[in-house]
Amino acid sequence: MPTIKSDAAPIPTGLGRIGHEAKRLLTLVPLPLRRHLFYLRHLRTWGNFRNPTHYNEKVQWRIINDRRTWLTVACDKLASKEYVWRIASEQQLPLRIPETFWAGTDVRELYALRDKLPARWVLKPNHSSGRYRLLDANDEAIDWNDLIAAGDRWMRPDEETGIRGHFGYVGARKMIFAEERVGLGTESATLRFTGSSRGITDAGVTVGVHGIGTHKAFAHDRQLRRVPSERSIGASMDERSIIEELSPEGRESLRTIGTALCAGFDHIRADVYVFEGGWFGEFTAYTASGLTSFGPKRMKGWSDNWVLPDL
Repeated sequence: MPTIKSDAAPIPTGLGRIGHEAKRLLTLVPLPLRRHLFYLRHLRTWGNFRNPTHYNEKVQWRIINDRRTWLTVACDKLASKEYVWRIASEQQLPLRIPETFWAGTDVRELYALRDKLPARWVLKPNHSSGRYRLLDANDEAIDWNDLIAAGDRWMRPDEETGIRGHFGYVGARKMIFAEERVGLGTESATLRFTGSSRGITDAGVTVGVHGIGTHKAFAHDRQLRRVPSERSIGASMDERSIIEELSPEGRESLRTIGTALCAGFDHIRADVYVFEGGWFGEFTAYTASGLTSFGPKRMKGWSDNWVLPDL
């Protein structure tokens, strides 16, 4: 299959059709007003960001107010891997972490080491979201010109900090890295835990998220029991998710991993690749930038489990 590519964050902001100058001017708008405008455009209502109760309002509160270094750990992908490695070691979790083959600021340096890379690997920026190259030299020759050009773009400021105001990415180290690609083929299964130090709220499984094949979503409760999905892309209850195929011990092992990953945060999403056990993926501190609906029941659970910190 061809290299799977993404050069833009997946969360819509309605800014894709405006020019560079208009985006530059938008950064001059104070962040609270900017976030209100985004919220109004996407959710068709004016949110309460001072005393938020709805989940999406709490995400806006975090974007506007929360400047703790801890969010940088969640947004710096290499720092996240180091943090999770420490948790897994201390708690003896059956969690694997993709090996980092190279990290730097210029993909041309990686090109010089190309003969040492495996056939399947991933290239992504350390300090941004939604940008990656999923590569498999077994299927096609690696287009290094594309990778070098992508790396150059990724090293420039992007909308995560400049427009959306996601503070956690401001302190993330401006780097690019190559890491181990988990799984076989293109149909990756990702288990996305949402929770906090108070425990897991729920977990969803996505398959085909990278656009190869049919994108399906399976919903699970905090015990990893299957429940009907509130989203239109949800798979029918007749279709079994990869979690339902596991033994009770396998499900409990993943639930223990999710609980440990979420425990250090007042709210976080923690992604785990499900392939021959669990592999750490990444943390998400600003789910959908607080501009998307995931279903009223699910989002109420997220909000109820999220106690905003006293800054």
